Amino acid sequence: MVAALNNHRIEDIGEFFSFTFNWFGNYGCGTKKGLKEFQNNWQVPFQKAFSNKICIDEARIVVGE
Repeated sequence: MVAALNNHRIEDIGEFFSFTFNWFGNYGCGTKKGLKEFQNNWQVPFQKAFSNKICIDEARIVVGE
């Protein structure tokens, strides 16, 4: 997923997210209900505004093996 975000993948990002997930942003960003709303109202504008940003995967929390 981090590589996909760094490659600015939008159309096929559903490979990593459920189509019915809800994204809860910080104050001012609001809630995005479903994958399409997240893509259209957060991911696309964010990537346009910060086209050179990259994600760094520093920690992971998992349950189980």
